[in-house]
Amino acid sequence: MVSNRISIIATLSLCLLTTVSRAEDVPSVKVIKQKQTESKPKEVEPKEVSVIETTAEAPAEIFVDQQSPVIQSGHNHYPTECEQGHCQHGNTPRYQPLFTNENRPMFMSDHSFDGFIQPVTNFVGAIDPRSRTRVRGVFANQMIPDSSILGDGDLQLYAMQASIAINERLSIIAEKDGYITMQTQGAGNRRGWADISAGLKYVLVRDVENQRLLSGGIMYDLPTGSDDVFQGNNDGIWTMFLSGGQEFANGRAHVLGTAGWRLPNNKSKDTESLYYSLHLDYEVFDGWYALWEFNGIIYTDSGSAIASPQEGGDLINLGANNVDGNHVATTAFGATRVFNRNLSASVAYEVPVTDRKDLFDNRVTATVTFTY
Repeated sequence: MVSNRISIIATLSLCLLTTVSRAEDVPSVKVIKQKQTESKPKEVEPKEVSVIETTAEAPAEIFVDQQSPVIQSGHNHYPTECEQGHCQHGNTPRYQPLFTNENRPMFMSDHSFDGFIQPVTNFVGAIDPRSRTRVRGVFANQMIPDSSILGDGDLQLYAMQASIAINERLSIIAEKDGYITMQTQGAGNRRGWADISAGLKYVLVRDVENQRLLSGGIMYDLPTGSDDVFQGNNDGIWTMFLSGGQEFANGRAHVLGTAGWRLPNNKSKDTESLYYSLHLDYEVFDGWYALWEFNGIIYTDSGSAIASPQEGGDLINLGANNVDGNHVATTAFGATRVFNRNLSASVAYEVPVTDRKDLFDNRVTATVTFTY
């Protein structure tokens, strides 16, 4: 097929050159025209038609084959770089980027990872690895077991978390604040402000193509809270953490994890601990995610503020003198509804899985997040 086309093109070219070279020789021109007229019906006309048809159809077939998987796939969100052709995902992004990295407005969130779902439980320590500008309202209702040093009761937290994305890697975070109400048999009814914890987070690995993140950061717990609810009674606590995330299952699922170390400035007042959090989400319906989370605290050094074998968990640091080596772990199930790229809401129910409970019998956590 190809050789026939080449021979046709060569024949036509030779005829054209011969015609031009003999332009002054009229009889020769006539002879050549006769030969061309006789040869056209046999060679040129059918061959040229087949070449044109093939040339017109081939690109259309290739285009359809390459694009149809993109149209038929449809599940998750790879904005920004992927929309500019810098990654190889075969997915249609749900959330279209408004800006590229070069012209992103000041303090705008990194929307290249909009498919990720922020952890709900352990809201003080489970850090979202993305660089985001957002505010998140948090409500927690925690039941306290009758085996605790405070007796049977409950506490509530009303808090507002915030973060500001300086750029796609660096952000300022404030993960602990709010107002606490507490009702227990042993300590009575108490009210007061929680300590404020704030710091910096930096994205160490930002892999948009594979939807992978790794961040590190540091926070400082300022003793600004009320003694009545076991806040403000320390000399400051440092928290150093690593947080990561990975997307899989064709964009339907994500796993996120955080590991941290809480180091008090004054160990006579506060306990030292390591903590970890694991989060798994799966998109069951469009914008509806099922969640499973697992959290734990391992106390590595006791304080000396009170004589107790129990500690306060992620929200309260009692400074107990007999908790070195204690381990409390919890698991949670919940759901997140993503309304759009700027608004989401979550709820989760959490219970201990270890025999040791300390002040934690169960907890319901609800959040509403507004993202810029």
